[in-house]
Amino acid sequence: MSELKNSLKRMKWDSIVIALITIALGLVCILLPTESASVLTTVLGVCLIASGVVLFAQFCMLGGFIAGNLLVTSIAMLLVGVLCLMRPDLVQGFLTVLFGLYIFVDSLLALSDSLVCASARVSGWIIMFVCSLVTAVLGIVVMFASFEWVMIFAGASLIVEGVRRLVITLTMSGKVRQAKKILHDAHTVDEDDYNIY
Repeated sequence: MSELKNSLKRMKWDSIVIALITIALGLVCILLPTESASVLTTVLGVCLIASGVVLFAQFCMLGGFIAGNLLVTSIAMLLVGVLCLMRPDLVQGFLTVLFGLYIFVDSLLALSDSLVCASARVSGWIIMFVCSLVTAVLGIVVMFASFEWVMIFAGASLIVEGVRRLVITLTMSGKVRQAKKILHDAHTVDEDDYNIY
C-alpha cells in the first residue's frame, strides 16, 4: 500500500511539473514569438538532418534492393532539414499554411458531425456547431497569419493546456484524499460491534 501511495504522489508531482513547464513554454511563445519561431525552426532542421543521417546509415547497412525507400526518405529529410537551417522564413511561411489548413479541415469535419447531431436531434449540437465554425474561421486566419502570430496562438494553447492539467491534478489529488478518508472511516470498526458476549 505504501508503494502505491508513493507512486500516486510521484505521479501527482510529475503532472504538476509538466503543467508548469507547459505554462512556461506558452509564456515564452507569447512573449518572444520571433525567437521561439527561430528556435523551433532550427530544432526542426537539426532533427530532420539527424533523422536523415540515421535513415541513410540504415540504407547503407541494409542495401539498396531491400531498403530503397530509405534513400529517398533520407535525402528528402536532409534537404528539408538544410532548408530549415538556411531559409527559416520560407519554412515558417509554409508551416503556417499547413497548420491553418489542418485546423480548417478538422473543423469542417467537426462541423459536419454537428449537423449529423442536429438531424438526429441530439442536445448540445449548437455548441459543437458554433465551436466548429469559430475554429474554421481561426484556421483561415492562421493560414494567412505570420509565423509569429501562430507562435502566439500556440503559446496561448499551451498555457490553457497547462492550467487545465494543473487544475485537474490538484482537484483529483484532493478527491483522492477525500476518498481515502471516507474509506478509512468506513473501515474503522468499533470494538463494541464485535462484543457479542
